[in-house]
Amino acid sequence: APHPAPTPRHTRSASPTPTASADSWKQAWSIDLGIGSDATISTYANDDYLVVYDWDKSNNQKSRLRGYSLTNGRPQELWSTSAGELKDLTSSVAVTDGSLIDPATGEVTEAPWGESHPVLVTDDLIITCSTSSVCAGWDSSGPVLTQRWGPVTLPGNHLPRFDRYGITGNTSTGYALARVRDTNARADSIAFVSLEDGGIGTTLPEEDGDKLFAPADDGWLQLGAAQGAQRPITALEPDGTTPPPSTRTRCCSRTPVPASPPSISTGTHWRQGTSRGPRSSSIAGPTPANSTSTRYPAQTTIRGRHR
Repeated sequence: APHPAPTPRHTRSASPTPTASADSWKQAWSIDLGIGSDATISTYANDDYLVVYDWDKSNNQKSRLRGYSLTNGRPQELWSTSAGELKDLTSSVAVTDGSLIDPATGEVTEAPWGESHPVLVTDDLIITCSTSSVCAGWDSSGPVLTQRWGPVTLPGNHLPRFDRYGITGNTSTGYALARVRDTNARADSIAFVSLEDGGIGTTLPEEDGDKLFAPADDGWLQLGAAQGAQRPITALEPDGTTPPPSTRTRCCSRTPVPASPPSISTGTHWRQGTSRGPRSSSIAGPTPANSTSTRYPAQTTIRGRHR
């Protein structure tokens, strides 16, 4: 069935209501979404656009996507459509389970990966997998989506689970961490997947599946089970291998990458907080410096501020 055409919008824009607080953060703008008390919203942003998804349980369970331009630092609504819930937003396209949406116009096109599912979406790379662990990598850095690698069969026979922020290095030569599982396995195994060609660097066994992994600039930090007040930490290479003994002592100099979008490590400071609103949801904030996605319950005010 064809996707519904987006409805152009030209009237609603963010209210320029900057406010000051004791910690010197200032609110740059706000948007009243006008949704019901049972609705849930998710927000996705890159340097140029903000896309908002809302699902209103009290209004016949209707869902909606709205696109906003972030030109001049204040969102201006461009379009609205009922294309479905977003998986994430790259630097050039919004991604749903089976379609691609132009964030500038709301135009919806069919995704090229058929019945597979997007399992990892970054600024310029989308990884899709089937329920039988057959995966492919799609380059979204240009105006047209192209297949970078695949099909590649990952370990396991269930849909792999990737962490949105579990990436070491860059999206061209780095690695991502995927949790994979066989039908009869008691727990997940860990696979380190190359973003360059989809190859598997290392697969850790089930007994390591419940361990925590923090991406660092030059590899991973594997956090073992707590032993009293201490927790053992093992440094790993980007492909999941253990570094030579002569370099393991350098683990503590590695800088972990935050497990969520950075708040002050880019040119634009970004802060989000929540507070209850009396009737409807609204969004407030500056243009984020890099792509982020956030989900909020209804009747929540999302405040993004800058100094």
